[in-house]
Amino acid sequence: MQLLNVAWDTAATLVCDLNLLDYRGAEEDQQNIAYWRSARIQLNTGLAIAQQGSEFLLKARIAREDPYMLLGDEGREWSKKLNSKPKSFLEFRTVDAQDLVRIHDSVCRLIAVYRCSHRI
Repeated sequence: MQLLNVAWDTAATLVCDLNLLDYRGAEEDQQNIAYWRSARIQLNTGLAIAQQGSEFLLKARIAREDPYMLLGDEGREWSKKLNSKPKSFLEFRTVDAQDLVRIHDSVCRLIAVYRCSHRI
């Protein structure tokens, strides 16, 4: 959650700073465009931080139910790796960020169905 706060603070600070500048007249649009161009790196950094924060939150919710859902290797790959020397959990590949929302939604649906059927 902290990463999302940092990203929001970056964007809010840039907007507040722009509002403090006193542009008037025909050059106002040009000045605004120049300001946002100069802030591009900060905006891109804020966006990257927000995306990473969102990924962490999704992973946390998935891991709360089943951390193995975050492993990206297929089951047949696990057996190959397990037949060799012992592997650390860190050596397994994790799911891609683009799949996190789908996995999260699937896990939440399964949990909801389970709880309804068992009246938890």
